[in-house]
This record gives sequence, structure tokens and C-alpha cells, in this order.
Amino acid sequence: MAVHGRGNALSHGFEVDVDVLRSAAHRLTALSDALAGSGATDLLEGRSAYDGHLASAANNFADRYAYAIERATAALDEHGQNLIAAANRYDETDTTVDVCLADPGARR
Repeated sequence: MAVHGRGNALSHGFEVDVDVLRSAAHRLTALSDALAGSGATDLLEGRSAYDGHLASAANNFADRYAYAIERATAALDEHGQNLIAAANRYDETDTTVDVCLADPGARR
């Protein structure tokens, strides 16, 4: 388990488990992929069977529904990518702090 900021003076008790962040990120991106590949918009294929005002309403709904699915998948993927980036920044910051605060007299 990679926990960063183990309550030292610099972290003021703030801890982050980057493995949990990455796990959550991968779940979000997997959900995005599943939603994109679910065929949810295929449910709207039968709208061509309608006539008149009903066809217009069905087409309008289909366009809005497809847009909502597109935006939801994009948002899920973006949030997942942001969590991965945050976990990476925690790793990088801890490495930098370890190097900067290392005892200069200690052997490496």
C-alpha cells in the first residue's frame, strides 16, 4: 500500500493512498468504456417506424439522449484521468521531498 504523507510535520496528518486513487480512477474509466460500448443509443433505432409529430419527438429525444451518453462517458473518463494524474503527482512530490530532505551526510 502506497500511503503518502504519513502524518509527518510537512503533511499535517494528511494521508493519501495512491493505490486507492488509482483503483477509483480505473473504475471510472472502465465505467466510461462500458457506457460507451453498452449500445444504449441502439434502443433508439426503432424511432424511424414512427410518423408525424411522434417521429419528430422521437428524433429529438434520440439526439438529446445520445448527447447525454456522450457527455457522461467523457466526464467519467476525464475524472478517471484526473485521479491518475493526482496519484502520479503525489508519487512525484514524495520522491522530490525525500531527495530534498535527505541527510546530506548519509550514503545513498
